[in-house]
Parts: sequence; C-alpha cells; structure tokens
Amino acid sequence: MPKQPTPKQRQLAEKTILNLSSDKPKSQRDLLREVGYSENSAIASTTITKSVGFLKALEDAGVTDDKLSRVMNEGLDALKNGEADHAIRHKYLETAVKVKGIVKPDDTPVSNTYNTFVQQNNINPNAVDAKTLVENTLEMLMNQTREE
Repeated sequence: MPKQPTPKQRQLAEKTILNLSSDKPKSQRDLLREVGYSENSAIASTTITKSVGFLKALEDAGVTDDKLSRVMNEGLDALKNGEADHAIRHKYLETAVKVKGIVKPDDTPVSNTYNTFVQQNNINPNAVDAKTLVENTLEMLMNQTREE
C-alpha cells in the first residue's frame, strides 16, 4: 500500500498546483514555509517534493502521469487558425514539467546560451562555423545528460 500523504504534503500539493497557474508564482521554498515546514526543510525542498507522500498527494489532486500525458499531448498539438499555436504549446509543456518537478517553478534561464557563447568568444553569430560549433556542443551536452 502506498504511503499516505501527510496534511502538510496535501496542502503543499494543492498550493503547488494553484501556484503554477498564477501570474506571479511563488518559489517552492515560500510555499513550503506557508504550509508550516521549517526553514531547513524549505531550503532542502526536494526532500519533500520528491517524497512518496507528496507525489501521492499530487496524484490524489488529479495530477497523474496519464492525465499529464493526455493534456500535454493535446496542448502540444494546439492550433490557432489552422496553424500550430506555439505559445500555447510551450505553456502546456512548461506547466507539465514544473508540476512533475522536472524543472522547478523558479528556474528561469538568465540568458540564451547560444548568445552568451558567441559573445564571450567574439564569434560572428551568423557564420556557419559558429552555428555548427554551437550545435555540436549542444548535441554533446545532451548526449552526456542522457547517459547520466
């Protein structure tokens, strides 16, 4: 029998779901504090958000892998005037990965990696060699990530 969520884990799951649809989402750390977790627990938030009880609370609230997959697939196929609606597709994917903890809600890229790389190395960003170098680097990093 799966571990049952604690009241705090249930509250955190509900707040997490509501928070992700907010125009101004709070950090996971703030949500943990709001439901009564200690500062130390808030700092080590993944201990709680990856726990069996919290994940069960998310499922009990309707955030199941099956539902996420269905909705994500619908959103990834979103159309507007007969053409792909990339903004909606991105929003669906972004929300799904946040809810599942693949990306934390407060993780936002500081800059575009391609631009940073090109600027730091004074490479003409329109040169074929620059684009090839960046693409090869990204491919290598993705392969390393997959292996881990």
